Parts: sequence; structure tokens; C-alpha cells
Amino acid sequence: MVHQVFDATGLGIKFITATTRQMPELDMERINTPILPIDRRLAPPWKHN
Repeated sequence: MVHQVFDATGLGIKFITATTRQMPELDMERINTPILPIDRRLAPPWKHN
């Protein structure tokens, strides 16, 4: 999919995001793009308790 977006727009991927909980699960050997770790603070309204 990334290649399709690049082909259509000419824009490259500068970084990707992942939650800090996902970070240890990522295969850093396969990812050659900087990763911006995030912690989501807001949830969609249907996920509120």
C-alpha cells in the first residue's frame, strides 16, 4: 500500500507511528523508517466507559 500511495502522490514516507505498547513487538530489522512512538490520550466516543 505504501508503494501505491507513493506512485499516486510522489510523496515518500518520512516516519511511521506506533503505540509505545507496540514498540517492543516491532521487527526493527525490517523497518528502515523512523518510528514516532505515541500514546493515544483520546478515544472515540463509542469507546468511552
